[in-house]
Amino acid sequence: MGRLTFVKIAVASLVLATVTVRAGTPTYLYGTSSRTGSMASVATTTPTTSAPRAAYVVAAETNTSGALEVVAWQDTTISLVNIGSANVANGLAIQSVAASGLDANRVVTADVDSTGALSIDTWVIGGAAGVVQQNGYSTGPGVADTIVDADVSITTVSSTLVVTAFNDSSGNVVIQAWTISSGGLPTPLSDVGHNGPATQVAIATINSGQVITAAGTGNNSLKITVWTVDSSGVQYQNGITENASVSPFSDRVAIGAGSQLVFEEVNGFPSLVNVGSAFVPMINAAGNVEVWYLNISASGNITVLSKPQTTKEDFLQVAACMLRTDVPITAFGDVSSYVHVGWYGDGTDDVYEAIKGHLNGITSIGAAAAGSDYKVYLPVFNAYFVTGVLTYTDETATNGDLQIRVWSYPVSDLDL
Repeated sequence: MGRLTFVKIAVASLVLATVTVRAGTPTYLYGTSSRTGSMASVATTTPTTSAPRAAYVVAAETNTSGALEVVAWQDTTISLVNIGSANVANGLAIQSVAASGLDANRVVTADVDSTGALSIDTWVIGGAAGVVQQNGYSTGPGVADTIVDADVSITTVSSTLVVTAFNDSSGNVVIQAWTISSGGLPTPLSDVGHNGPATQVAIATINSGQVITAAGTGNNSLKITVWTVDSSGVQYQNGITENASVSPFSDRVAIGAGSQLVFEEVNGFPSLVNVGSAFVPMINAAGNVEVWYLNISASGNITVLSKPQTTKEDFLQVAACMLRTDVPITAFGDVSSYVHVGWYGDGTDDVYEAIKGHLNGITSIGAAAAGSDYKVYLPVFNAYFVTGVLTYTDETATNGDLQIRVWSYPVSDLDL
């Protein structure tokens, strides 16, 4: 019997200037596909100030033996060009995997293998070799939960700091920060966060000092928690637990987060203030998509702004990514193998039809921000993101097709 599959995406939204945004419609640009096993995670390398659009798209996949393989494509801005792949050195079969951009030429992966070991690996993307495993760290067996629906998630805070969220062997959520050396070696920091039992967990970066997690607890509630991050690790800052009938299977909760520098009046004077926001798309037990929109204060206070919900009840997977200027993109798949992509709740979410797999159709979906073509002199520009849709193409759960698509989204400082 094939195990359930998922694509986990964790995204850090890095905002370099203050603009306002208006809701728009995503435009599909181009894409590619990759043969993979029963799970995959999609990420991009990190945009820079001089090159604000991501140069590479990466899929952390399982190969035919179930071990971790990283495949990369150069985004030429008109197509995705395969530049190679590399396997993880230990070759153990993995139970869950997540990926995130680390810098302009590196990504980082987190995986839990069949022994319950949690591994963090860094990968160099580009150059003559295409993809090279740079370095790695493993906890050893028995640390993480190996059940099918136990997720691992990872988010990048900076090129030298990442944070993971995973279920330990007792099913409790653990939030762990890792420094990344210039040689790519991950090292765990001493202060570790704990957040009680959950059936699944997702994590995202708000800013350089805060990350946020969303966890379905399995008892009809959703736990949203803000954590501070520093050189000693992660510490609990604030959180809420609210009634939400979250579906208990993997790929049913996602989170996107970010922050912007905006001018606000402070003590009678206009000042630049870092304002955080987040959104949590989820599939509830009835099969509806709910998207919770949140404001996050510097002290970690969480304000729930709205909870728009689909009227249909036939959705199975959900993913999230926060684009530049805090544009919240939700991607969710339905039982008819359609994927809905857009700023859900503003009336402009778009739809495209994914290639249907054998019987199961779509088995997982993910999304990752891919930068923008922002220039200081452009009042209107595009932000970019990537979706990954995993399907089975025959009766075996180890024969999958990961469809990767690049999208643009209009951003303007002229209109709300």
